[in-house]
Amino acid sequence: FNMIFAAYKFQQTYCKTAKIHIVALAAKEFSIMEHMLEFMRKNGAIGIVSGQTKKIKEFYAAADIVITPHVIATRIVRESLACGVPIVGGTGNRYTPYTANPMDVDAFADAINECWRDILSDKETVKLFARKMAVKQFSFNRTAPVIRDIFESIL
Repeated sequence: FNMIFAAYKFQQTYCKTAKIHIVALAAKEFSIMEHMLEFMRKNGAIGIVSGQTKKIKEFYAAADIVITPHVIATRIVRESLACGVPIVGGTGNRYTPYTANPMDVDAFADAINECWRDILSDKETVKLFARKMAVKQFSFNRTAPVIRDIFESIL
């Protein structure tokens, strides 16, 4: 929930026109968050709230920033960067310059704002940096030897 709180704080403090889109929630999570989401919706912060979708590329194409608490190369980290969308990740995420402790809502909102200011300053450079990071870190030449080593250790 801290990611949503941080995104809401960013929206309320730094960018009132921002919309928070929440994707890939399980049905159980929807029911737990129902009142919180309704409050945020009434305050103009919520855009799309969706369960898992096959149209995730469309979400990335429309997004300015993706936020995640992850510090490792999870699917959201790899896919966002591959689509040229900068991420704000948890402290220690080596795939982005925008990080903060996911448990610190204020610090995470500030990190989102740092990314947003950079986008406002030079969106193409920020997008290009994200894309280059994906190419560098997740290219076949880099990942294939690691996968081969894993299989060889198992066999």
